[in-house]
Amino acid sequence: MKLTKSETDALEALCDTFVPSLAFEPDEDPALFSMSARDMGVAQKVAEALDRIDSGKRSAFRLFLAMLENPVFIVSVSAKAMPFSRLPLPARERVLLRLAKSALPQLRTAYQGARSLVMLHTYAADGTPESDALLRSIGYDANLNPKATAPRIPVARVSDVAARISSFSRRATFIPSGSFHAFSVTSRYASSSDIGSTSGVIERKIAKTCCETVRYLLKSGWTMTSEGQSRTARDIGIADRTPNVRAS
Repeated sequence: MKLTKSETDALEALCDTFVPSLAFEPDEDPALFSMSARDMGVAQKVAEALDRIDSGKRSAFRLFLAMLENPVFIVSVSAKAMPFSRLPLPARERVLLRLAKSALPQLRTAYQGARSLVMLHTYAADGTPESDALLRSIGYDANLNPKATAPRIPVARVSDVAARISSFSRRATFIPSGSFHAFSVTSRYASSSDIGSTSGVIERKIAKTCCETVRYLLKSGWTMTSEGQSRTARDIGIADRTPNVRAS
């Protein structure tokens, strides 16, 4: 996604604050401590990812970047009235800590969302030497989990399928069916659904019972089977009231 210069500056500073370049000891891995988010191109990856998220969340994230570059906003969470990208690293860290503990839930949400995006694209395997070196430093072997080669399913198609499944579910619950073999949804399932109603279930059972009754009467010549006599016995001519045990 194409960001403005101000948004890009804020995003670069934000990424470098979450993943700065740090000094390391002789027994520590240089790749893990020395490489910053700027070295791995994290800001560019986050900008590209903005095209794939919800438009409302994308707009909210861009507003957050604009706020970070607004000196009036920064002075409310820092001692200096200057854009976030011009603050030294310790001052930027204090700003983010203030946002993480802000009394305003919107600011806490913005901080959490920004941190998730930056850390995700920092440690996501992308095949670059910098990414491979970072992953090796934490003991991850990318060859054990190769990148999927299956074609990506467009989000629009997934949404269409979900909408059709939801429509079928509603029809199965509320529209009675005359099919002899229709699946009868019990009230146990209907009452536990989000839109729970047993009226459709009752109508389905009534319709199925009526159809079975008509089917039986047509087969038996519109003669009702006496109590104690099975339908199979009636079909082969066994007398009325023959006990079921004997008829079988």
